[in-house]
Order: sequence, then structure tokens, then C-alpha cells
Amino acid sequence: MKKNIFLLAVTLLLIGFASCSDEDTKPIIPSDVIDLSADTQDKPGYIVLRWATPDDNTIRYIKVSYYDYLLEQDVVRLASVYADSVLIPDTRKKFGEYEFKVQSYSETGDAGNVQTIKAVSEPAPVQVVFGESKQIALTVDQLSTNAQEKSEGPILLPYELEWDCSSGSPLVPDRYEERDYLFQV
Repeated sequence: MKKNIFLLAVTLLLIGFASCSDEDTKPIIPSDVIDLSADTQDKPGYIVLRWATPDDNTIRYIKVSYYDYLLEQDVVRLASVYADSVLIPDTRKKFGEYEFKVQSYSETGDAGNVQTIKAVSEPAPVQVVFGESKQIALTVDQLSTNAQEKSEGPILLPYELEWDCSSGSPLVPDRYEERDYLFQV
């Protein structure tokens, strides 16, 4: 029993010491970045924010926040104290002016002043995106039309047409064959 009371007292004592915090931590207000500028000339479809960090070593990281019109949401990008720029991808000229809020943070998590800069992106290059192609197995019963015109002639499915080069008209086989058709999507 004495052993359990001793262990309980030691545990409570350790918890008491662990819960004490150092209240002597003073807030460190970081300096603002200097020479903040936005560059859009080098990279169409991107905006590059550039700055210089002061030499007083009060900045731990830099937070850049803005509204992304393409994603339709607020976005935050973080940059190290050793970085002198941040690249904002997928910007579009059609969305007009982007507003960026740049704020520095210290080691204690205290925020500096918010600096605002605006920029308009250059037109982004056209991006053609193709999805993966898949084979879809179709049977004759799945092939049909809902708007056959008389000028188009009879429905010629479920067989493939062969063309007569001399007359420019399709060669129609004598009979339909039952088979599966594979189409690329």
C-alpha cells in the first residue's frame, strides 16, 4: 500500500512539473519583407511574387494568401525565410486582377503586418488534356439510331461498310453477320 501511495505521489509530482509552462516567452514581431513585387512577364499563366528579407533574423516563414479563381477557393502558400519568391501557378488573364496578401511570421508564431499587392496574369498557354482511352465492348443490340433521315438511306448497322472507289458508294453485304464491335472512346 505504501508503495502505491509513493508511486501516486511521484506521478502527480511529475504531471505537475510537466504542466508548468514558461511564461517568460515574449512575443517577437517579425519585420516585413521589403521590395515586394509581382512579375508576370517570364511565365505566361503564372505570377511570381518576389521580395527581399531584412537582415534582422526575426522572420521564420512568409505566408502568401489569395483567391484562386480556377479552383474557386482561398489558397495559402508558405515560403521559407531563405526563399526570395513564390510561384503562383495556373493563373488566368480572363479572371483579371489577383490580390495577394503577404505576411511574415516569427519563431513564436506572431504575425507581422499584412502587405497587399495586385497583379494581372499573362494569357496562359493552351493546354490540351486527353484522358485515358478505354475499350468498350458493344453488341449488335446496343447499336441504334433515334433520328434516321430518309436522305441517309437505310440503317446499315451491324456491319462495317466497304466503299466502292469507282462509284463512291458503300458496298452493302448480302446478309448481316452477328458479331461484337469494339469502339475506342
